[in-house]
Amino acid sequence: MKIILWGLATLLAAIPLMMYLVYSMRRLDTRRQLLLQTLLTLGLDDAYMRIRHGQSYSDWSRLPINDRISKMESQYFNNDFKAETSHKDYLWPVTLMTLLSSLGWFFTLGGVSLDAGALKFNNPVPVTFIWGFVGAFFASLLSIIDEFRKYSLTPSSYYSLVYRLLFSSTAAFLIGLLFPTFPSVAAFGIGLFPVEKTWDVISEKTAQWVGTTKPEGELGAELAAIQGLEDSRNRRKLVDIGITSVQALATADPLFVFFQTTFPIRTVVDMIDKAILYLYIGDKVKQLRSHGINGVIELVALAKLIEKTPAYAGGQGAVTTGFSKFFEQVNAEQLLKDVATVLGQSVDELKAFIYNMYYDPVLMFIYDVWGRSLNVKPYLEPELAKVQAAPVAVEASSVAGMLQMTDQKRLPDLDTSSA
Repeated sequence: MKIILWGLATLLAAIPLMMYLVYSMRRLDTRRQLLLQTLLTLGLDDAYMRIRHGQSYSDWSRLPINDRISKMESQYFNNDFKAETSHKDYLWPVTLMTLLSSLGWFFTLGGVSLDAGALKFNNPVPVTFIWGFVGAFFASLLSIIDEFRKYSLTPSSYYSLVYRLLFSSTAAFLIGLLFPTFPSVAAFGIGLFPVEKTWDVISEKTAQWVGTTKPEGELGAELAAIQGLEDSRNRRKLVDIGITSVQALATADPLFVFFQTTFPIRTVVDMIDKAILYLYIGDKVKQLRSHGINGVIELVALAKLIEKTPAYAGGQGAVTTGFSKFFEQVNAEQLLKDVATVLGQSVDELKAFIYNMYYDPVLMFIYDVWGRSLNVKPYLEPELAKVQAAPVAVEASSVAGMLQMTDQKRLPDLDTSSA
C-alpha cells in the first residue's frame, strides 16, 4: 500500500513539470499564431513596429507589403515572443515548484501508516501544515490545468503557485497553533481557499486583536473598481505584469498587455478605456452606465452622435454604412445635459472634457483599435487589393495568406471569459 502511495506522490509532484513540457511543445506555438493572427487581421502590424521597434520602423516601412509582414513576423515578432517565453524564463519557477511539491509530499507521506484501515501521521511535521499543503497543492494543480487550457501557463503562473504553497501551508499551521482543536479538514480548506481571501481574513483578524487599522490588503485590489475586474483571477493577470492600480492600467500600452496576457485585444482596450474614464470621474461612472456610457470611448462617441456620423469607423476612415435614421431622432443636446447633471458639470464643461478626450493621443489609439475590432474587413481590403494585383503568389505570411490559412483551418480562440 505504501509503495502505491509513494508512486502516486511522485506522479503528483512531477505533474507541474510535465504540464510545462507539454505546454512548451504543443501550446506555445499555437499561442504565437493566435497573437500574430489578431495582429495581422486588425492591421496592427504598423502600430506594433512603431511601438516595439521604433528604431527599425523607418527601414521596415519602405519594404513592399509582403516583405514587411514576412520580416515583421520572422525578425521582430517571433524574437519578441521567444524572449518572453524562453526555457530560461521557465527554468527557475518550474524547478522551484517541482522541488517544493516533492518535499511537501515527502513529509506528508514520510510518516504515514495504516492502522485498522485509517491513515495516521507519525512524523514531526504538524498535521495542520500537512493538510494545508495538500489543499494548496490540489488547488495549484487545478490552476495549472486551467492556465494550460487558456494558453496562459506563464513563468508568473508558477511563481504564484509557489507562493500559494508556502503561504497556505503556513497559514493553516499558524491557525492550528491558535486553535488546538482545529480540524484537519479545515486546514485542507485553507489550502483550497484563494490566497487573497485568506490574507484578508488573517490581516483583518490581526488588526482587530491588536487594535489597529487593517493593513494594506491584496495587491491590485484597486483594480476591482473597473467593471470586469471584480474577479481576483482577472486582476492577477494584470498584477503579474506590473499593473496594480487604475492609474497604471489607464496608462498601459495596449499591445504590451495583449502580448503578456491572454486577454483578447478588444478586452484589453475595453479595460483601458474604462480605467481612463474612472481616473477622471471615479465612482460616478456607475451612474453613467444607465446612460449607456461605461468608458471614455462611449463618452467621446457623443460628439459623433451630435455630428450625425457613425462611431468607431477607426483611423482609416472606412465607413461601410450610413448614419441610422433611428439615431437621427435622438436629442443629443438633452443627452449632454443629462450626462452633465450626473457629473455635476455644466454642458460647456462637459463639452470641453469631451474635446480634450477626443484629441488625446492615447485615446485616439485605443479608439482606432476598438474600431478595427468592429470593422475588420474595411482594413484588410486595401492590402488584399495590393496583394491580388501583384504578379507573385500569395505567401502564407501575408495578410491574404493569413486569411486563407484561417479559413482553411480555424485556430482555437483564446479564453474570453475575462473582463
